[in-house]
This record gives sequence, C-alpha cells and structure tokens, in this order.
Amino acid sequence: MILEKLQKLGMAASYDSCGGGKEKSFREYGIPYEYQNFIYNCTQSSENVFTRKVMDSANRNKSNKKLYEKEIVSENDKKELWNKMSRVLPTSKREELNKSNKCLLMKVLQDNTCVHDCKYCVNTTCKQKVSLEPKELADSFEYLWKNGYTTGLFLSSAVHGTPELSTEKMIASSRLLRERGYKGYIHMKVLPETPDYLIKEMALYANRLSINIESTTTQGFEEITTTKNYKEGVLKKINTLDLIKRKVDKEQNKNDGWFCDSENIQNGTDMRFKSFTTQIIVGANEENDQNILDRMNSLYEETQLYRTYFSAFSPVEGTPLCKRKAEDKTREHRLYETDWLLRVYGFTKRTIESGLNEFGNLPRSQDVKESIAIANKQIFPLDLNSATREELLLVPGFGPKTVETVLKLREEKKIKEFNDLIEVGVRVNKSKNYLNIEGKQTRLTGF
Repeated sequence: MILEKLQKLGMAASYDSCGGGKEKSFREYGIPYEYQNFIYNCTQSSENVFTRKVMDSANRNKSNKKLYEKEIVSENDKKELWNKMSRVLPTSKREELNKSNKCLLMKVLQDNTCVHDCKYCVNTTCKQKVSLEPKELADSFEYLWKNGYTTGLFLSSAVHGTPELSTEKMIASSRLLRERGYKGYIHMKVLPETPDYLIKEMALYANRLSINIESTTTQGFEEITTTKNYKEGVLKKINTLDLIKRKVDKEQNKNDGWFCDSENIQNGTDMRFKSFTTQIIVGANEENDQNILDRMNSLYEETQLYRTYFSAFSPVEGTPLCKRKAEDKTREHRLYETDWLLRVYGFTKRTIESGLNEFGNLPRSQDVKESIAIANKQIFPLDLNSATREELLLVPGFGPKTVETVLKLREEKKIKEFNDLIEVGVRVNKSKNYLNIEGKQTRLTGF
C-alpha cells in the first residue's frame, strides 16, 4: 500500500527538475524496478551536495570571486572529506550501492491533491488522489536510507486545502526524520503563498529550499494559471528565501556540511538551510528566451539564488494544454547553457543577448557560445598569446579550466602551434576556428 503511494507520488513529482535521472539510478546503481518512480541518481548534478560542500569549503573566504576564479579541489581532498562524512551513510548489502560519492534522492510529493489550476500540471487531472502522512513518509525514507537505496530527500507537495496545511505536513515529515537522527540532505519545496513564518521553520530542517517561479513575466504566468498571484505569491517568496539566506550567512549558525551535521546543530533551533533554487517551465506560454534571460539575470543580481532549473513543457492528457505542442528539448538545453554562462563563466546579460535572433530566441542549431561568437565575429580570430581571460572565455570550446590551462602555458612559453595546446590536454577541434597562432588559422566556419 505504501509502495503504491510512493510510486504514484513519485510520478507526480517527476515534473519538478532536480538535475538527476531515474534511468541513471537503474543503470548505474541497479535500483530495483519498483523504486524507479521515486529514486533519482543526482551524483553528477548540483544536487550532489557532497561535491558542493567540498567546493564551498575550499572557497569559504573567496565569495567575491566568480566560480571560474575559485580554486579546484583535488581528488585527494574529496576522498578525505568523503571518508569523514561516510560514517553517516549506511552500508548496503548490495556492492553497487556502496560506491563513494553517490547521491541518490528519494523524490516524492507529500500529497497530489491540488487547489490550483495550472494548465500544464498532471495534478489538475489526476484521478488517483493519494497522500502520505508524515509518519508514513518518514518510515518509508528511513527504510530506503538504511538499506542504501537513497542518500537524501527531495520533498514537494500539491496544495491540498491551503499552503499552510500542506507545508506543515512537509515540515512534520522532515522534523520526524531529524528527531530520529537522520543527518543527511533534505530539499523542500516552498509552495506559492506560504507564510514567511513557515518558510523559516522549513529552514530549520532543510538543507536546500526552492520555489518554482514557472514563468518569467506576469503575463506569461497568467497564461498558465488563474489561481496564483505571481508577484505576491511567488516572487515575494524568492525575496523571503534571500533574506533568510543572508541572515544565516551573517550569523554563521548553519551546519558546516550537507550530508552530515556539525556537532553544534540543534534540531529545531539552528538552521540547516544553505541554498535556494527555482524552476521555469519552458514552452507552456508565449515567453521567449529574452524574457527568461531578463528574469534569470535580475534574480542573480538581486538575490543569492543558487541556480535555475528548466523543464521543457510536455503535454499531459486531460489538461487544458494537452493539445499544445511539446517544447523542443534543445531549447531547454540552450537555456541551461545560458544559465551556466551567467553563473559560472561570468558573462554579462548584454553579451548573451548578442546571440539571440530577431525573435528574441537562441538558435537551436548551435550552442550559445557559438551564437555569441558569430554575432561578435569582429573580435575573432583571437591571438592566443595576447588575448585576455575574458576574451578567451568567449571562444567556443573553451571553458574556465581550459582558459586557466592556456594562461598557465603561455606564462611558461610562447604558444606557436595547436599541438602545444593538445600536449597539455586542450581540445581544439571547435576552438581552432576562432584562434590565431603565429599567423596560422583555419577557416572561420560559419562566419
């Protein structure tokens, strides 16, 4: 009975991005088929809080730098930290479940009965209404955790009755787990119009909180729902999360880790909260990539939002948008590239805008950096021996690590041919069309 509930609530939760995949959990860890609806492998995603903990530790005093300027954590440091934290992760009888640095999230809704009318959402038409009581959810998670099938919880809910009632159930579930001694990762979803006092209580038990803004403009939001208030119910909650994050950082009373708490954390007293995220549904309304870029950029500039997730619209039978065409997954991918350029590469909004077409969208046929490069072809080809860090980051195929490698190499010697780059592990297949080395350059493809 409980397993059937988990399967249905896991399917209902699958529309919320977490950076992981169910098929990955089966392929890499052999998660049993009956758990496939609600166990996600997030080892390579930003939900892998172990990796985030390592990066944050190494750069604790360098918050003023861009991500690409921060120090790279060595594999030895990662292994050392893993050994320290692995004591809180149970050992499974199945060898494949004992891989180090695993991040397997149990991802479910607490309840799938919803008062809202989101035109794309499966919960508006679902006839099998089910919910988990806090004890049922805590018991289920504890069993899966102790048997090595999961290392963290991603908990959301439809709004059954009121945001207060639904949020209180999620809080009660998380509180039970903490009281039972679970010291691992919990991500809880903030529901629209949740009172601030409950969001603060969520921060006592969750490592990460998030609220889905779904759309980037008021008009776009009203295209997909008539029962939510965009500015008051959603955007203001982003500000609430930001204020809590700043308060926690200032007081430095949060836990020191992700998988395990520091000894100073007191259940129900000290906040575990460390970051917050959001999600945008792409293609469910008439918003273009310019609208999405504008909203993302303002959130990153004005708040401490950790990252943005995207979910390409997919029609669900029986919903008001069931006849709308599914959004191309390529668009979702291009927006993830854009988010990466903003957060990690330090690109300005203006630079990214130069790659948009006349309709305010990113071309699907080439990655975002290529679109930007073609729109700014007057600066290419770049002289590899004199170009600045910022200019080198514009080169398609060059990421922050590659740029650091190039800068280090040219401190040692003058780069005279592409083989000099290949010898230090730099891939030049894409980048060589945009570079000039000693007067040598291949044809500028697409220029």
